[in-house]
Parts: sequence; C-alpha cells; structure tokens
Amino acid sequence: MLSTWAAGVANARLLNVHERHGDVLKIATLADFCGTRWQVNALMIPVPGGRSYLMPVGLVMALYRKHSGQNACTVVEAPDGLDVTASRTGSRLFLHVVNTHRSRSVSARITANRQALRRGTVFALAADPEVEIIETDPDVVRLAEGVLPPDGTWTFPAASVTAVELEIADA
Repeated sequence: MLSTWAAGVANARLLNVHERHGDVLKIATLADFCGTRWQVNALMIPVPGGRSYLMPVGLVMALYRKHSGQNACTVVEAPDGLDVTASRTGSRLFLHVVNTHRSRSVSARITANRQALRRGTVFALAADPEVEIIETDPDVVRLAEGVLPPDGTWTFPAASVTAVELEIADA
C-alpha cells in the first residue's frame, strides 16, 4: 500500500496537519530517509543494483520542501474536497493543496485577502490512486508545472497534491 499514489495523497494530508500545528511541533517526518526493502522509506535503493527512486511519501516531502514559506498564513476558506495550507516569505505566498476526491477534479479561485496576485506557478503530482511507484516504473507519477491564469482560477486534478507559488503585491 505504501507504494501507491493513494499513500502519497494521504501523506500530503498529514504534512498539512504538521503545517497547521507547526507552532507546537518541534520536529516531524513521515518516512525513514532511505532503505532497500521496507516501504517506510522516502528513497528506495534497489539491491543489488538499479536506479534509486522516491516513494510517494518522498515525492510529496520533496514538493513541500521546495515550495514552502517561512511564516504560516491562515486559509480562510477552501472548496469541499480541498485540504489547503498556506505560508509566506516576503511577497511570495505558498499554498499546499490536496484534492481528497479520488475521481473528481475541483476548481477553485485563488485570492489573497487585500493583496493583488501578480503571477502564480502551479506544481502538481497526480495519478490514479491505485498506481504503484515501483522499481520497474519509478517515474509513473511525474511533476507537472503550469502557470496560474490572471483570474486565479485553477482546476486541481482528482487525487492530486499541488504546490502553488504566488507573487503578491500589498494593497
């Protein structure tokens, strides 16, 4: 089960809980760093040889690490089925969005209270929840990048984990 994309989506929700409670959480991880057999690893190292690859939890942790701000922000509202957290560094706002619907996309209009959006980039991981990331097909879940339209509307694919990077301007 831990090699399925469903586990990746579930782990993203756990990371969102960590983000919401970062004021009391001192240290946390969702996986052992690397290993050869047990599926509790973020990075699998095939033995006796082969190319190392990230498990679903590793893909999500890497996405969140690369696209995160230093200060937590409050998410006022989100459409049903989207689990959203936010953080900020300077004029950059970062959203972590998990679509919890197995088979349904969800559209949302992204706004920043009293601040104009200058531009946005979207980084998404999405796949059928039953897809497995295994040694023979380690790249079955790939990161897709897109540009947020000027109106801030985006459709989050079913069972997806997305990082949205926004450049904002103070009003």
